[in-house]
Amino acid sequence: MLVLFDLDGTLLKTDGIDWRLYLQAFAHAYDMEVRIEECRACRRITDRGVAEELLEQRLGRPVVAEDLRPLHERFVALLHEALPAPSETLQVPGAAAILDRLRGDGHTVAIATGGWEASARLKLARAGIALEGIALTACDECPDRESIMTRAMERAGGVARHGRVVYVGDAAWDVAATRALALPFIGVDYAGTRTLERLGIETVLRDFSDAAAFLRALDAARPPTTPIPSRRPAAGARRRASGPRPPSRRGS
Repeated sequence: MLVLFDLDGTLLKTDGIDWRLYLQAFAHAYDMEVRIEECRACRRITDRGVAEELLEQRLGRPVVAEDLRPLHERFVALLHEALPAPSETLQVPGAAAILDRLRGDGHTVAIATGGWEASARLKLARAGIALEGIALTACDECPDRESIMTRAMERAGGVARHGRVVYVGDAAWDVAATRALALPFIGVDYAGTRTLERLGIETVLRDFSDAAAFLRALDAARPPTTPIPSRRPAAGARRRASGPRPPSRRGS
């Protein structure tokens, strides 16, 4: 079996700080204030997808890779400053152990995240989760989650090699992507928000501390069938009085 994991909010308790620092980095990089509601209303909710859509709206032109560099660099720098020294407290309980258990049982494990690769590797390192033997696919290559997940599956050999692929995630956009790809889905709700239950997801676990329960969930998981409510159009962004400045062109 191939088990694909989301990162923030699924393996790591970094979803809250990730959003906060992303908004800070956006303000620092472009002198634009963006609200989290605008980000969550974007068509492609990944670090790259959100930035591309919001910048296209404000700049009035297609966004190129160089436009994203200031945001990427500032975001990773803020994470370096904000995340604690390596600590297992960043993990959703049982995360590292379940990854080891799955590989020990002969399953293939991969991570498909909507974050950038550099920030994902930093967060995993600070959480004490080693990537040895775990392929990581991030939004650097693809701006939408369906493509990220598809690329991750292709790299691991897909259904043809493993027979069954299950995705483990925590958010509405994970549900939408797995529904589009007809992938069995397991929800993780470490904060007890019950968001996934309200979306009709039946297989939802608090964390990975009960390995036996997670293994049973892998067998029971089915693709989501309940449609996700359509998102409202993003409200206009609030800008600072000085107005937005063009993205800087500094090198990496």
